[in-house]
Amino acid sequence: MNENTSCGDVNCGFCDRNDVSVITDTTVRIVTYVGEYCVQTMEAPELMDPMIDVLQTFGVTKFPPYVTTVCYLGKELSLGSSVGVVPDSELVRFMERHNSKVLVKDAHDMVVSSVKDGTLDLSKPISMEELAESGTQYFEEALKRLGSDGLSGTAFDF
Repeated sequence: MNENTSCGDVNCGFCDRNDVSVITDTTVRIVTYVGEYCVQTMEAPELMDPMIDVLQTFGVTKFPPYVTTVCYLGKELSLGSSVGVVPDSELVRFMERHNSKVLVKDAHDMVVSSVKDGTLDLSKPISMEELAESGTQYFEEALKRLGSDGLSGTAFDF
């Protein structure tokens, strides 16, 4: 066990500044630290909402299942150690959604290359409104379709 690792996993990209690439049948977690930034690709957080199961049952979701973000951490912080240090409003500098698990590693690597060569404008954070809209737009569209499928007035009426 690495004594500098909070969770005890020497391959953890959250607790320490370790680059990690895990793509299995059930998990996508790719973390690459580039200077003051961290590029991370994972399952979209919206898909962890229990309501998604209900929506998927009715076939009304069209969530891109993967998301790549670039976070500003400074040169020494990890994702985990940045919590409470880097304000949420300053953290996320870029976000892109992906539909293809087959291409998710290529998409991640393209963002990493763009961070390295400076072609992405990371000078200012994504606004909290932009961040919220990017995730909730899919959820709201799914809810509209659910209501238009004749389920309004039921327990599914939000």
